Amino acid sequence: MRSRADLLPYCKETLINEAGHLVSLVVMLVALGYYWAIGGQLLVALLGLVVNVGGNLLPIFLMRYNRIRIANLLDTTVRAIVVESIR
Repeated sequence: MRSRADLLPYCKETLINEAGHLVSLVVMLVALGYYWAIGGQLLVALLGLVVNVGGNLLPIFLMRYNRIRIANLLDTTVRAIVVESIR
């Protein structure tokens, strides 16, 4: 980021990326639950769960944390940033 003007487009990117990670998280949780329910190995399902949390949930938290920090830099609220990014 070179200037404050670059922050709002970055926030829009984080919203899009967060949505993708959220969809992936839910799909993988359903798939792993189904795998385990039909008699799959519990250890494989748990390993998949750990990888899924690391690969999808942690980036969601990181993007939300970054948006809070950007809101503080711009002296605004996260809600205002989200509304501005949607336009």
